[in-house]
Amino acid sequence: MPTPLHQEIPRSTTPIGKIRAKEYKLWFDGKVVERFINKFENIAEIEGASARDIARQIEFRTKAEEISYHIEGMPGYETDDWDQLKMDMKIRWEIVTPEIRYRLSSITEFFTNN
Repeated sequence: MPTPLHQEIPRSTTPIGKIRAKEYKLWFDGKVVERFINKFENIAEIEGASARDIARQIEFRTKAEEISYHIEGMPGYETDDWDQLKMDMKIRWEIVTPEIRYRLSSITEFFTNN
C-alpha cells in the first residue's frame, strides 16, 4: 500500500558513519550530477561510510536549499536507499543539465566528415 505523500517514514536509529566531504570542498550545485555522485562515493569509501550513510548525508552537501528540498522529497532519501536516491538524482538533474560529452573539435570533425 503506498504511503501518503506527507506521512513521516520512520528512519533507522542505527548510528551512521560521518562523511567529512566538507574537508574535500565538495558541494552539489545542481550541475553535472554524475561527477558529483562519483566524487561523493569516493569520499564515502575513504571515510568508511556505507551506502545508507551516503543517503542520509548527501542533502547536507548542496549549495542551495532548493536542491536539499528536492533531495528530501525523493523516494530513495525517504527510505535511506542510496541506489534509489542516486537514480532519483540522476533523473532529476541530468535531464535539466546534461553533462557535456563531446568536445567542440569532435563536433566540428563530425560535421566536416559527413
